[in-house]
Amino acid sequence: LTAVIFNAKLTSMNETNRQLYFWKGFDNVSPKAYRVFEKVRISDVSIGLSHALFLSTEQEVYALGANNHGQLGIEFAQNVVEPALVTALLGRGVSQICSGSEHSGAVTVYGDVLCWGRNDSYQCGLGHCNQINSPRQLTFHDPGLLCVKCKTIVSAGDDVKFTQIALGKTHSLGLAADNRVWAWGEGCQLGLKEQMQSITPQIIESLFNVKVVFIGCGDDHSVAISEKAKKLADRDGSKSKSNDFITSCPYCQGALILNSINFCDTDSVHPDTFSPLSNSNSKSSLKSYVSQESSLTGGADDSKPSSITHLEEHSSLVFDVPHSPGTFSFFTDSVTLDTSSAQSFFRRDSCVEALENWTHLQLPSSMKRQANMNAYILVSADRRRTIVSDITSRFESSIISNEHNAETISSSNISNNQISSKKRMYTGYMSRRRSRSRLRTSASVASEAAEFIQSTGSSSFNKVKETMNNLTKKSSLLRYGSLSSIDTDISWADSRIANPTTISAYAEVYVWGHGELGQLGLGSTSSRNEPFLLKALSSKNVIKLVTGSNITLALTSHYQVLSWGSNEYGQLANKSQFVLSPEYIRDQSGKIITAFDIAIGDKSTYYLIEGVSPGTLDVAFAGSVVNYSESSDSYISVMISGPDEDNSDYKTSKGIERISFATKMSPVIRIFGGGYQTVNQVSAMDEAVANDLLEMAAGERKFVAHLKIIRDSIVRPFFSSENFKSAISASFFGPSVISLLTGFCALVDFIANSALRFLKDYQNGTSLIENIYVKSTKELVEQFKRYLVLFSDAHCIGSFEFCARAAVTFFEKHATVLHELVGEKQKSNKHLHVVFYQLLERPISRTQTYLKFLQKIARHFPSFINEFSVVEEATALWTNFVKYSMDKKKEAETTRKFWENVSLKISETLRHPKRRLIKESKTSPISLANSSRFTTHWFILFSDIFVHSQFSNYHIYPLQTVWAETMDHASAKNCIVLTMPESSLVLSANSTHDKVDWLWSISQAVEKVLNPSIDDMLAKVTEGNGFPPASRETSYTFNTHEQYKNATYSGQWLNGKPYGKGELMWPNGTTYIGEFINGSQEGLGRLIEPPSPDDVNGFEQNYTGHWVNGKMHGMGTLNYHNRDEYVGQFENNKRCGHGCLRSFSEDSLTGIFYGTWRNDSRSGYGVQDDFITGERYLGMWHDDVKHGNGITILRDKVYLEGAFVKGKFSGTGLLLAEDDTMYEGEFVGSVISGKGILSYPSGDYIEGTFQGNWDEGIKINGVYKRCYQKDTKPKGSLLGKFSVDADIKWSCVFDKYLSPHSNISPEKEFLSIWKQATHPDGDFEIMESDLLMYKEVMEFCRKPWPQLTVEQKNRAKKAVEIVFVSNYHPLSLLLHNLVLVYKASYTEIGAHKRLLRSATSEFKSIARRIFLAVSMMFPCITNDYQIIDSTESDSSSSSSINGVVFINTFIFPYIMPRFYGTLFSLYALTHAVEDETYWNRLVYLNRKSHLALMTYFGVEKPFWPEDSSITDECSFQDAIDCFYQISSKVIPLEKLSVLKNTFSQITTITQRLLDESWCWTMDTLLPVFLFVVVRARVKYLGAEIDFIEEFLENSQKFGENDFMLNTLKICYYHIKAEKIVY
Repeated sequence: LTAVIFNAKLTSMNETNRQLYFWKGFDNVSPKAYRVFEKVRISDVSIGLSHALFLSTEQEVYALGANNHGQLGIEFAQNVVEPALVTALLGRGVSQICSGSEHSGAVTVYGDVLCWGRNDSYQCGLGHCNQINSPRQLTFHDPGLLCVKCKTIVSAGDDVKFTQIALGKTHSLGLAADNRVWAWGEGCQLGLKEQMQSITPQIIESLFNVKVVFIGCGDDHSVAISEKAKKLADRDGSKSKSNDFITSCPYCQGALILNSINFCDTDSVHPDTFSPLSNSNSKSSLKSYVSQESSLTGGADDSKPSSITHLEEHSSLVFDVPHSPGTFSFFTDSVTLDTSSAQSFFRRDSCVEALENWTHLQLPSSMKRQANMNAYILVSADRRRTIVSDITSRFESSIISNEHNAETISSSNISNNQISSKKRMYTGYMSRRRSRSRLRTSASVASEAAEFIQSTGSSSFNKVKETMNNLTKKSSLLRYGSLSSIDTDISWADSRIANPTTISAYAEVYVWGHGELGQLGLGSTSSRNEPFLLKALSSKNVIKLVTGSNITLALTSHYQVLSWGSNEYGQLANKSQFVLSPEYIRDQSGKIITAFDIAIGDKSTYYLIEGVSPGTLDVAFAGSVVNYSESSDSYISVMISGPDEDNSDYKTSKGIERISFATKMSPVIRIFGGGYQTVNQVSAMDEAVANDLLEMAAGERKFVAHLKIIRDSIVRPFFSSENFKSAISASFFGPSVISLLTGFCALVDFIANSALRFLKDYQNGTSLIENIYVKSTKELVEQFKRYLVLFSDAHCIGSFEFCARAAVTFFEKHATVLHELVGEKQKSNKHLHVVFYQLLERPISRTQTYLKFLQKIARHFPSFINEFSVVEEATALWTNFVKYSMDKKKEAETTRKFWENVSLKISETLRHPKRRLIKESKTSPISLANSSRFTTHWFILFSDIFVHSQFSNYHIYPLQTVWAETMDHASAKNCIVLTMPESSLVLSANSTHDKVDWLWSISQAVEKVLNPSIDDMLAKVTEGNGFPPASRETSYTFNTHEQYKNATYSGQWLNGKPYGKGELMWPNGTTYIGEFINGSQEGLGRLIEPPSPDDVNGFEQNYTGHWVNGKMHGMGTLNYHNRDEYVGQFENNKRCGHGCLRSFSEDSLTGIFYGTWRNDSRSGYGVQDDFITGERYLGMWHDDVKHGNGITILRDKVYLEGAFVKGKFSGTGLLLAEDDTMYEGEFVGSVISGKGILSYPSGDYIEGTFQGNWDEGIKINGVYKRCYQKDTKPKGSLLGKFSVDADIKWSCVFDKYLSPHSNISPEKEFLSIWKQATHPDGDFEIMESDLLMYKEVMEFCRKPWPQLTVEQKNRAKKAVEIVFVSNYHPLSLLLHNLVLVYKASYTEIGAHKRLLRSATSEFKSIARRIFLAVSMMFPCITNDYQIIDSTESDSSSSSSINGVVFINTFIFPYIMPRFYGTLFSLYALTHAVEDETYWNRLVYLNRKSHLALMTYFGVEKPFWPEDSSITDECSFQDAIDCFYQISSKVIPLEKLSVLKNTFSQITTITQRLLDESWCWTMDTLLPVFLFVVVRARVKYLGAEIDFIEEFLENSQKFGENDFMLNTLKICYYHIKAEKIVY
């Protein structure tokens, strides 16, 4: 019985409707259709022994045939004669179906597996053997991975997803999404080694580390396809996005094995095998296991080997069998060698055979490695060296064998000895095989061996090391022989007649199961209970496998078919009864057939081959086929019960024969086979469309075959020839030739994969616009473009001619083949390099075929539909590429001829594969303007450089830095000016046409160099009329520049000069990164200078900051070689202006200087901290030394004030000790010397002459006077006399931000201020309304303050506030720097109470100067103050008192919070002694109760608490809380306001207690206020009072303010004078 699926009439050009048809027999038959399939589009068919399943595109499953075992999945149904819907699968989202002999299965889009049908061998995997009449979902438990190091279980669970299943007769296989294979059922075809039955799914351990992508089942054998050289990463080196193997423990990086076993190849046997073993295992347990293993393997000798006896006698060996049956462990204790190198080395399967030669252990493979490793530890060192040498030699031999890429397929029988030898060779290899190349595997093994051997002290280490070096060399030689990294997974494969599955063309085939009829293809009739690599197919690029009862067919990417297995009915077209190894299917003439699809029936095989008529496909068969009767009942009767062997009309083919009736049907695109029937999928689309598609597919197949012949018979042999290795690979042409040949091999595979994908799209009924040559045009063109570049690069330098000369022996030997491949029956007069050129150019010429194909396809679409535009777009791309390729080949040929005709010197110097000739002055005349007529100038324009040759000298100008433009002068109308970074040329053309031609050519060449990513297949005219931009970004190395000589600049250019951001690097490592203007460093930039080579401990010197005209100018940071750091202003590469210098010694900071610099020296006012001596100097400097008035704070808090001369403290000065002892007099060189007065804290003093050092002792000659004498000299008359004027301090900081050069002006800065004031969120656009507002505000800012409205005043105040909180405004930056230097002057080691006067005056000066700066921006605020209309002002505001605005009221709120901490700390330090006395009294007084304290202070009785018994009640608590806030305020007026509020609170409370008309008297108020002050506990009250008084204007110290301050001072002095009585 045979059936077909074909596409009905075209409903549109991008979708077809399908129907399913059947026919019977092989002659004079007509298709029969089932109505159920008229409206159902079938995507897949799977046929079992007596039933069939059909999968629709809507994920619905239909069944037909026998149901005697429930294989149809339709309960209560017998035999089904009309296709019926399997309702149990509705809504499950079935993505794949599969029919076994008498059971069925399906996989859903969610990864679930369902099985039903015959189950007497547990083939449904449900844990029992009862028949399953409807689909049941299987459960899978992933045991996870066990870390052998930390015993952690990784990736365990029940959520196992599947992508495919395959069903045989008594077994089933499943392929999980993680590429692991599961098996269930009965027989050695499970691949579970000695375990012959599995009632539930189990993982096939031998495929644990193999990335399987396809599985298939015969009746009693199994196959799998895995990816070769592809495991954890893609070919481009990037990590795979999915399905990655976990190879190491995420917790300890230990090796991972399958859970419940110890090594990846541990045997998993039937549970009964180990039933006698228990957890308390002993030596008898091992003996029991060994005897069982020996019986399983046919061992007759029960005697124990000597090595076993030796192991048993060693006490360190402990055998442990875990709880789970069928598994065991083998561990050793710490006595054995336990290194990672040893573990990794001995677990290599490559070591097993060598170790077996001397251990003679008859143990299962799961125990061999561990036992061998332990036995290895016990032998002598000499024996170890012998073993390692044997292993190393085996590595080398395996590497040599792995270098062969193909294996000869032999049809002869292989002896049992050979089979046994191959089994030993591949058993261990297959169980642990990784998806990587064998060369890399061997190299890694040798590396691990070397590591292990070195750790054991073996002398064989050198030999292994030498082997590793050889491996590295071989790897480097063979890397060019690979077929490229282009890997497009576009092929497919079937399981029986399973769903198409994506497989890489780089695949390997594994087989296992019964092999009595040769169905394993291993060259013998032996069975295998675990997967074996079928090496004969490793180099065949298998893309599809189809398994029958006892045979297997493999379709390669060459469209060739290999077969093996039973040939009883001639179904393999072979004369032998059994084909034991894969052999090609040949026709009757002996020629290998080419097929587009394959299928297997009961006694026949089917092939989809090229038809007799061009552009058609025919169905051919081999074997025995029965011709059924015409009655429709015979279709199903034969499907259900099979043909009548006695009465059926059989036809047995003589080799491959075509089925005649199939040629009359619509084009067949796929064929399926099963038990007694075959299904064909045909296309009923328009005959012209089908013919175009088939013609393209057939043409591509022939072209791919032709390219592979070129590759295999010419390219690869040439690549590996001695001529190539000795003469070509090391020559100038070597890299280009290697790249070309490698690219050719890659492109051949890419074209082959594209052809396979095209055929797949055709077979799946994909719409015309979805096929690869339409949908993936851009990807195809890109691949061909890459090869075109390699081809033209090799051709332009004459690589073909060089190869023909250098490898003349090879080309003469293959001359006949070369001529035949180009279509010449006999040798012609063509040079061999021309023939070689023609062969490698074939892929480029093939693109014209793709263009013609698309042009044909376009004719089938009406021009008004969208599909037509899609095809037109693809056609345009191919048209552009064909033209592009012709241009590129022409350019390469022109360049090749140019190199042949120029001098050898120029050729050797300038010839490069990427360089093309564009124009030269000998053929297109142009000359140097104003040159002598006796000089000769030759100009050559290449694709990347412009060459000016004069006599024997020539100058090379990179096009990236060439600017071409015309001259405006009338006398030079035909001249072109070429501007380069270090020179310029004026070229003169003979005519305007020549000038335009040269200018256009140069401009286009420059444009392409600057924009290499431009697609040259598109229009060549870009924006800007095709001329390159004047501003560009590129690199250039200066040769003659005075400042930049030998430096390389990378960055932005403008008309031949660096302009914009760039990087400049000198050969010695000096680097500048920053901005340029007109070729000079200007703007922000960073200069890095490496340390001198002689300075071993030096650091790099780098400057980061502003530059002007190539010099450091403006703000910057300079880090010196000795690690010193300067942050400040520069001028002409010198420190000039305000700056900070931090000095370092080794890793510690030794000093900091803040101050003024001139000519790279400290000059002017500055502050220096010396952390080594502990001194701080605040004063004047000149030429980098202290010079002028200054103050020095010594380590022991000695205050020194006076004049310095050239770094020496000399002249009249003042010295003040920490205990207030003071010397006023003369100094010489920082030593007291001369007349002076020494005053004591008591007031006594000595007047006379003094000599000596303060720390060591002073010699005195003078008069001692007591303080009560009348002529007592006032103490401290010189204090502050020698300090620097406050207005001079930090003038450089003000100049930095407020000088005219700082660009601060109302017109420029106010708009940005207004932006911040009106749009604080940053959402601001300069609109016309904003400009009008700006003008309005600027107008009222120039008016006198009294004339402003309240709203205008508020706007101005808000603008000023924004100035000081902005992060970018100059005034804000000024304030930030002033705070920084102020803290540096008066905190840390320099904090001294005698600095209070200097700090106070300095702060007032800063406030005054900032006020003047604000007045400059807001003219409405004049010098000191302005009168505000009291009716418009807020009377409650602390910023106005008596209607007057002062500097302190206007500026202090903005600046005082920044300085308060530093300033108030000096006040606290000055009043420390008094405040300590005050605080002690305060603590004492607060021990009293409220009533007792009021009584003590004489508070009148009406103010006492109402209930005198309640001692903790206080009527003035609100006033106490209010006064306590005085210490939290930072502005003097705010502190004064707190004091005022405190008096108001006291008055309010009193009026509430007594009478609202109550008026205070001083005698009544003072005790109450004294009580409030004591209870408020303000700690530094003396400092607070002094602070308030100091910063109040004189006009603010009268009236109420004066009364409140005096009252507070009286309280303070009263508390301080209290006596403490205990």
